[in-house]
Amino acid sequence: MTNAKLEDRVIFGRNIVYFFNGQRDSVVDSDATKTRKQLTRERCERICTLSPDGLISWAVAFKPTIWTANLLSKETFDYLLDHIEPDNDHVWPADIYHILSGLGAEEPLRESYKYHEFVKAAEDDKKRAQSTNQSSKRRRISAASEGGLLSPSQTRESVAWNTDGHYTSSGIRSPHEVTETPANNQIASDKAEPSQASAKEMTNTKPVKYGDVYALNIEDARYALSSDQNVSDIWLTNPKAPHRIGQKSSFLTAWISEGLGEMLSKRGQQVHY
Repeated sequence: MTNAKLEDRVIFGRNIVYFFNGQRDSVVDSDATKTRKQLTRERCERICTLSPDGLISWAVAFKPTIWTANLLSKETFDYLLDHIEPDNDHVWPADIYHILSGLGAEEPLRESYKYHEFVKAAEDDKKRAQSTNQSSKRRRISAASEGGLLSPSQTRESVAWNTDGHYTSSGIRSPHEVTETPANNQIASDKAEPSQASAKEMTNTKPVKYGDVYALNIEDARYALSSDQNVSDIWLTNPKAPHRIGQKSSFLTAWISEGLGEMLSKRGQQVHY
């Protein structure tokens, strides 16, 4: 996370100012505009009740034109607010902390006690997350030291990219395996030849499950695709006739952020396969 880059500094900064300063009324505003701004200010107050990581997550994920009143339904806003909190403390990219500090030195947030309390809490969370990460690393190193060093035959794992475009792995070698020498390799090769056909039949005979699959309704799918910060690529696939599933001839694949994926999985219906 620390090596990541904030994609849109302007949107992030604008969100932060909205959260803590709201949308100000103007003498030229119509009654409808004043009502919309009031509802947006109420949403800002609710967003400010999130933890620092939750608030930053919102500021990074959504443009103001998505979440302000009259643009995002109350039900969807409430759901997002309930599910955007990260499970663990984050150490965000340095850009984010730099922007937060800079906004605190400028108007309109310079005199905002609430904002400076938020920045202090975000820094405290960062230190706690860094401390937790360091403790985890020390535990892993300690466990490896207590277990002793593994021999090359135990730790070697060959990984290759096959012609079908998938990674294949030979697995971790056991310490009881025969040491490889030219003679042993030749003997093993000679013995393996009669069973190559049967070995080939056993390869890839079971389906591989790469993750959980969820069916989304059209509203959630439309919402997901509207988030520029959380969608990296969208692919269209038009399968050839032998590979079509019933009447479903084409499909979209969207690569989205992990946080958005977790949120949508809670709203979708799991597909068992």
